[in-house]
Amino acid sequence: TVLWGNRAMERLVEDPLEDWLGRSFLDAIHPDCGLSVLNALASVTVLPTGEQGALLRLRLVTGSGAVREVETRGGMMRVEGRDLLVNVLRDVDGRFATDVHDGDPNRLRTLIDHSPAILMLLDSDLRVLSASGALSRLLGHDEYLVRGRQLTELVAPDHRARLDRSLRGIEVHAVLAVDLPDVWGGLRHFDAHFADLRMDPSVGAIVATLTDVSDLKAAERRLRDLADVDPLTGALNRRAFTASLSKALDATTDVSVLFIDLDRFKPINDVHGHAAGDTVLVEVVDRLRCAVRGADLVGRLGGDEFAVGLVGDATQGTDPTIDRIRSAFDVAIDLGRAAITVSASIGSATARPGERAHEVIRRADVAMYQHKAARNRRAGATSSTSAGS
Repeated sequence: TVLWGNRAMERLVEDPLEDWLGRSFLDAIHPDCGLSVLNALASVTVLPTGEQGALLRLRLVTGSGAVREVETRGGMMRVEGRDLLVNVLRDVDGRFATDVHDGDPNRLRTLIDHSPAILMLLDSDLRVLSASGALSRLLGHDEYLVRGRQLTELVAPDHRARLDRSLRGIEVHAVLAVDLPDVWGGLRHFDAHFADLRMDPSVGAIVATLTDVSDLKAAERRLRDLADVDPLTGALNRRAFTASLSKALDATTDVSVLFIDLDRFKPINDVHGHAAGDTVLVEVVDRLRCAVRGADLVGRLGGDEFAVGLVGDATQGTDPTIDRIRSAFDVAIDLGRAAITVSASIGSATARPGERAHEVIRRADVAMYQHKAARNRRAGATSSTSAGS
């Protein structure tokens, strides 16, 4: 609360001193600076009496509505038995202009135009009043042709409604992700920050700052791929296959899993080398993909174990898909100096109501080992019969 001020204060705030006595001086602080001022006050009030706080630069809104840059430093003093906050304010409006653009507004405009972020001013109908040069540099738009158009016309169609809702109800700040098509047929991703400064006499508009994060999003996708995809074959790894199967089960119980284990894979590595073994694993995944539909899941669970998630095939049975996989494996794989064929033991399980992804995979795994054991018993019985004959 203002208890006293000198005549320089009157000139600074462009109001009679009498109008300020008994009022909070925070009323003169520009809203953008409110938080920094409150933080500064909190630190000053705990300082020893007579010790000054840090120098703070802030903006004041004067009685005429103008905005001024000031520097202030405060400290606690004991006056007539009361602890009072004494502040000294200095008008640095002209110096700030010199610091930023050396007194030349064209220089400031050049700095803004070469910023990596697109800066825009929008009116209450979200029409573009002005835009920085980054709009042309990043998206290929002519700034003068964009003026007067609504920002929602420039963003990707599926983002328009969300953007419109966010900005229609904006209070002070809004932050959201938006996609904007460029004139060359591409799509770029932006983090957009909106500040409602329509009541700020020095701005009178909504300020939009759009930061291009397309490269960051691409890097995130690459990292997700590294986390989800088997680096050798390009199939889903165990974690990603289980997660994808869980999503499928959330939508429908019409899901089946095939668990596939290659037979006698180790001799391929021993005889032909590990490079040949890698070639076989890659070819196996390619053939699995050809044997299933595009919406089905193909994963490498580890070593020579693979899994296929059939979404929507539970009522039709898994036998047709298993037959296609076996037919695909019947074709020899060319290793350059040799050609080999592979066979596999395949177990299947159809999801039960309420069953989780890892449970379906485990049942398919058990079915695969039962199939392998039964086949080995048949092979052993055949060998014994031949030996007896």
